[in-house]
Amino acid sequence: MFESAINAVSTWFDATVRSVSGSFSAPVPPSHSPPSKRPKRKPRRITTNGDPASPTHAAQIPLPPSPTDPSLPFQNLQRHNGTLPSPSTRRTNGCHTSTTASPTLSHSFSASSSRSPRRGGSTAVINGITKPYKRQHIRHRQHQEEVKQKLIQELFTLKTSAGQSPAEFKDYINYAARIDKIDAAGGVFAVVSKHVSQRRPLTPKQASEVGRTDPSAQPSQDDLSSEFLRKAIKRATDSLYSIRIPNNLPYYINELKELSPEDQSEVTAALSKRGTVAKFAREQVSDSDLARLKPAQWLNDEVINFYGALILARSEEAQKGKGKALDAHYFNTFFFAKLEDMGYEKSRIGKWTKKIDIFKKDIVLIPVNLGNAHWTCAAINFQKKRIEYHDSMGRKRGKIYKILRDYLSKEHKDKKKKDFDFTGWDDYFDDDAPQQENGYDCGVFSCQYMECLSRGAPFAFGQENMAYLRQRMILEIMRGKLWDQQWI
Repeated sequence: MFESAINAVSTWFDATVRSVSGSFSAPVPPSHSPPSKRPKRKPRRITTNGDPASPTHAAQIPLPPSPTDPSLPFQNLQRHNGTLPSPSTRRTNGCHTSTTASPTLSHSFSASSSRSPRRGGSTAVINGITKPYKRQHIRHRQHQEEVKQKLIQELFTLKTSAGQSPAEFKDYINYAARIDKIDAAGGVFAVVSKHVSQRRPLTPKQASEVGRTDPSAQPSQDDLSSEFLRKAIKRATDSLYSIRIPNNLPYYINELKELSPEDQSEVTAALSKRGTVAKFAREQVSDSDLARLKPAQWLNDEVINFYGALILARSEEAQKGKGKALDAHYFNTFFFAKLEDMGYEKSRIGKWTKKIDIFKKDIVLIPVNLGNAHWTCAAINFQKKRIEYHDSMGRKRGKIYKILRDYLSKEHKDKKKKDFDFTGWDDYFDDDAPQQENGYDCGVFSCQYMECLSRGAPFAFGQENMAYLRQRMILEIMRGKLWDQQWI
């Protein structure tokens, strides 16, 4: 009986197994698997403007879930001191990168910090593309400082060999560092007129009014660029070991002489006066303004505008057949300040030329003040079809050309009702222009740049002529006439 029960169970089990196995087909080898009938899924296209339908960009990997998604594990591990760091800011190679600064870019840009396969590198994922970028060497800054110190020492040797004292060299280097600091701050140019007229360091309150960083902050050698040092070394080497023959030799020799005893007495008497000491056209200077023409003093806009008025008067006389000067126009020191700060429309610069057609002039002279610390000179030369910029510290600034080109375009559109033709126009910078060797003669250099440009003459002066030129400018201001009888 027991055996019969076992046989019955065995028979039932075999029948069950056969019935189950019959419902499945034998597995097909992988090499003979039939192709799937399911259509391939098209990848999503993501663009920089967030438009998924744009065909101009390659397919992107779908964005990962938000770091704050509660479904993600280990959310509590991100907390530090009880606060959750912002998910919109991620660290890339030690620099914070915001991915939500622009809503249109938040879906197409993500930065991640990861080790590059190459040593010393990191990667960033931008628009779905992983790009490696090289990080600075750990001693890169130290190497730069060592190179800079060697350049400063080489320049010091050249300058002292040419007769410059250590104190003058230190003043020159500090002044160059201040200008480099202004340039590095984003091209801080002339400030609003009420602060330019002071021509002294801004107070913190004044700096906040014009939206600038206080340019009077003490610079350091870290602000000094190696490019400036290399150019200064080249100029000093050329000056020390080469013979410079000016194109305008008679005028240059005249610059080297000293004033006569009578003229020197007149200068002394002028500096002893008080109150308003000179008036010409709409300009006037006081005794404190005139005192800025003493050695080692910065010029203010009162002195420069007075000198510009003398240049303009000489040009007007020349057009009446009384001289050989070019048909020049002079914009005062507030022109570029307003143009750069407020633009053509808001500053109403167009009203400045209501009675003047600058497009019929030979040249337009424009003094430029940089960060309330440095005077330079720009010019629109219609004769030679170029926009010129002259800096006694040897720095070329592309923003100057851009602002003046924009001015020409809008002024021509306003006055002539058509676009200005820039065909054949160039941006000109004279690398061989005379250079200052201290931290205070920039205003005198700028005035002499404009004086030479107004005659179409080469720059036939240098640092060695500054003492003479300062005294001569005092006489010119007091007499109301430029010292150039041999040219008119």
